[in-house]
Amino acid sequence: MYGVHENVYAVQTGDGVVLIDTGMDKKSYDVICRNLKYWGMEKQKINKILLTHAHYEHAGNCSRFKAGNIDIYIHEAEAEAVKRGGDRIAEYRFLGCEPFQAVPVCTAVGDGERIAAGEFLFEVIHVPGHSDGSVIYKLEMEGKVILFTGDTVLADKLCQESMVGWTGGIDYDEYKYIKSLEKLAAMDADIVLPGHGEVCMKDGGRLLNGVYLRARLLLTTQPHVTIHTDSLFR
Repeated sequence: MYGVHENVYAVQTGDGVVLIDTGMDKKSYDVICRNLKYWGMEKQKINKILLTHAHYEHAGNCSRFKAGNIDIYIHEAEAEAVKRGGDRIAEYRFLGCEPFQAVPVCTAVGDGERIAAGEFLFEVIHVPGHSDGSVIYKLEMEGKVILFTGDTVLADKLCQESMVGWTGGIDYDEYKYIKSLEKLAAMDADIVLPGHGEVCMKDGGRLLNGVYLRARLLLTTQPHVTIHTDSLFR
């Protein structure tokens, strides 16, 4: 709805603003800043960025935010990608994009860790498959369970059906993806906030169960292509 490819979320806490992902380029960065101003958060410090994974459209603006001395969190499996760049950023998907600017310092997290921000705790749920370091952040707020799902769980325009993310990354793993979705299917959630497309404000548990069933059908019966960038750029 904001004219950009990816979703970025802001959570207002008593200790500043937490962003979930960063968008990919200057255009996305400007949209984020305009929306923070619209919601009255522009004067609050952004003190934490929680990355769902290292792909370019989710981590592309890390260097812009890092200039403000903001702590950036990412799963330990992809911390080096953010620190050094490389194929795991999947920059090759966006022809003509500005080069990814690596961030020398970030905080690596693991499954089950909790990141404190003001009065809130963000729980890290490791869901490898879409990428090796993909995570979901679980937040409990106002009696609701909220999941920031990155590209692991997406939804159609009316949140009627859940969808799987892109399967072309160099560290995409179909078996791990299905196992991660099986784990999520046993969870309950009220709100599901994906990294692209529709935000789903109810029936989160149904979406989690649905994406597991859909993945078992689609990923095990239909061919798909995995891109190996070492052959592309040799």
